[in-house]
Amino acid sequence: QLLRPITGGAEAYGGGGAAAAGGGGGLGALTAAEASTLVAKSSSECMARHRHSKTRCLALEATAAVLTCCQTDSPDGDDEKGSEMELHGTVETRESILRYHVLPCWEDFPPFDRSAAVRMALVVAVGEVTVTLAKGFAPAQNINKFSKSSSARMLVLLLMGMSDETENIRNTSLYTLARLAKAVLPEADKHRAQSGICTSVNDTSVGALLSANSDAVLSVLLPCLSGNLPLERKVRGMQALEVLIRLVNRSSEDAEQSLKESLTSAAITNDSDEYPLQPYTAKIVLALCSFFSEEEAFARSAAISCGRAMGANGQSATAVLTLFLPAISAKPTEDDTHTTNKKTDDGIFSRNEVLVSSPRQHAAALTLLGCLVEGASISNTKNAAESNGAWLRSYTEEISGAISNPRVLEVVAQDRCSAEALLEVCNSLVNCADNLKSFVASHARLGAGDESEAISLAEERKNCSESAWRPRVVVDVLLCCFQLLGCPDAFGLADQAMDLLDAIPGCDERLERSDLIRLHFRDVVLRLLVDGSSLQKDGGEDAPSPIVSWSADDRRFRAFEALLRYGGGLAVAENFNLVAPVLESLLADEAAFNSPSDSNDDVSIDYTAKLSAMALVESIMSNPQFPKDLLHPFTAKMLNTVIMPNLVWKVGGMAASLRKVSAAALFSLLSSGGATSESLFQPAPRLLPVLKSNLSDDDASVRELVVSSLAIIFDLLPGALGEDIVHQLYPALVKCLDDNSDNVRFAACTAIRSFFRAASPQHFMGTAIDYMVEQLLIHMDDPDRKIQTAVLAVLTVALDVDITVVIKKGKRSKTISQIQRTSYTSFSKREREDG
Repeated sequence: QLLRPITGGAEAYGGGGAAAAGGGGGLGALTAAEASTLVAKSSSECMARHRHSKTRCLALEATAAVLTCCQTDSPDGDDEKGSEMELHGTVETRESILRYHVLPCWEDFPPFDRSAAVRMALVVAVGEVTVTLAKGFAPAQNINKFSKSSSARMLVLLLMGMSDETENIRNTSLYTLARLAKAVLPEADKHRAQSGICTSVNDTSVGALLSANSDAVLSVLLPCLSGNLPLERKVRGMQALEVLIRLVNRSSEDAEQSLKESLTSAAITNDSDEYPLQPYTAKIVLALCSFFSEEEAFARSAAISCGRAMGANGQSATAVLTLFLPAISAKPTEDDTHTTNKKTDDGIFSRNEVLVSSPRQHAAALTLLGCLVEGASISNTKNAAESNGAWLRSYTEEISGAISNPRVLEVVAQDRCSAEALLEVCNSLVNCADNLKSFVASHARLGAGDESEAISLAEERKNCSESAWRPRVVVDVLLCCFQLLGCPDAFGLADQAMDLLDAIPGCDERLERSDLIRLHFRDVVLRLLVDGSSLQKDGGEDAPSPIVSWSADDRRFRAFEALLRYGGGLAVAENFNLVAPVLESLLADEAAFNSPSDSNDDVSIDYTAKLSAMALVESIMSNPQFPKDLLHPFTAKMLNTVIMPNLVWKVGGMAASLRKVSAAALFSLLSSGGATSESLFQPAPRLLPVLKSNLSDDDASVRELVVSSLAIIFDLLPGALGEDIVHQLYPALVKCLDDNSDNVRFAACTAIRSFFRAASPQHFMGTAIDYMVEQLLIHMDDPDRKIQTAVLAVLTVALDVDITVVIKKGKRSKTISQIQRTSYTSFSKREREDG
């Protein structure tokens, strides 16, 4: 009756406290949750909810005073049996009042009060009541009875106090937990006193107390993280869970053998043989993943901090990874759920399976992995640091293999949240995994300044293959980097992915990004081609034939494109025997276009892929870092299977765009020195007619590129053209002098000048030379003096073909200009010198 105006619930109590205590009516037959609901409905006007914070504080103090005023010590003179019965009755009565009358009120509002004074009063009140309750149990059975009482709910309130934003409240909560550990675990407190450890964050007795009550505490705490509760309350619950994890982990790291023996003598039992939170790992993981998906930043931040706490201990991290890693790369089943639990007869989960299938679940899973790796860098003791390093070294290869799994990368390519989570995992691996950096540093000799000390790429690859799993980790991270670089521009991750790529070799000044990619370029390409199968370490010629049929939206194509664009010209050149067949598969004529029965959308997708691939070819050919001598063995095949088929005229705007990009790729290849006379000799008979057909293209830029390419081809094939090809080409070349684009006309002058040198003079005799000279003389009247100068240079070369025709037609010209007369003078001088 005394507590009703303070904690509320007058209507809900019905039969009153006595009935509840005896279990004969009222709330005695209700669960704690049901009682909490009933009390909350009728407690809106109680003193604990008063509008003045000072009144709320006094209400909490009064409640604690009422609960602690009962006599708990045995009266002198009573026999032992009578004392035990009286004590037992007092404790049970207080337990019932707590469970059904007080805790529903304390849990509902005070932990979330805006006033720090109220939250402090709650911590003090909970501490006084909990310690008093613990002293009421017989010493030999303190821990077991304490675990079965309502004290677990008060422990949760103290854990929330330890996560409070006010430091004084956090310290008071920890001090209260230390007092409670002293009452419940006297032997543990004795050990703490003897070892000289003060009440602090490192107090192992607090962790031992929470470990012993982990089942009861988690059964109260985990429901607070889900359901329809306000997000702010769920976040406080997540913060309390983090505190619990850190204290339990610290206890498992720092507890001495004597403390373990004392706990054993006190009959402390735990369902998990190794890690107290093991049975609840799946539920904790699911709670974290649900928070990772929240839109509010403070909720995600709380979950990330809790995940790092899991990673700060080898046991908790191993428990999560054992459960989680197989789920990330596993294929979804028809009956796909987020988690599956199988119970044994004793009620303990013997097997937990977490299934990850949706993009949202993948994003949460990757975020959790990143938290675990980041948490490995958190260590307060030497033993903790060694333990963290051990579990990270043991699982680094498995983690990198999981995040670079094709199924994960497929989701990453389509979902921005998953891509951001993958980026964070990779950053965590690079920043926290010293073994990854030590591998890079120990093999960073490609950039050595002294060439005599530098080792060859083949020797470097051999060293990598002898370095256990470390090369695989680097390849996995590189694969993830290029997949992130290949994500849609809308994701906005390109700059961050480049920063990650630069950070991998950052531990050694001698190693550049390009050297690292050179070292692993082939392995990354093979991973894309075989979609995650085993790596081919020797880099030999027995690699699988890379025949691909990727679409423009295929994540492998986007990663491959990023690899070639950002991998460096030298790396691409050294592995062009693997790159070239991929480009041929993407651009070969037989795979270029769909059958007439295909829909327009399908055709568009094919052209889009081919346009992207051809743009990639142009980028490679124009890269100054690409050693063109390494391209020469592939030039003929590239011309025949990659460029030439896509220069053939086809109807449609997409086909026109493809011809334009193909013409640009051809010009880049020729102008950068990627072709030799030997490499052009075989494809020239097919290539020249195709180029001739493009001289009449509607796009002036295509005409200019084709004419410029012809000029280079003519220069590379001096005297090699036959009479037939000469007669096929000269009308089209001369026609370009009348083009409406000045750029095309200038390029035509250069091409015709080279054309005269590309065949024997006998092949021009007759109609060919007559027509070409006549047209050239006509253009000597062009109003543009630059054109006149360019045409004059062509006529000068024509003298070597047939000087008689040039001089004869020059004299007959009636519209000769001053420049023509000057040229005629030079022609005459040349004629006299030749006798």
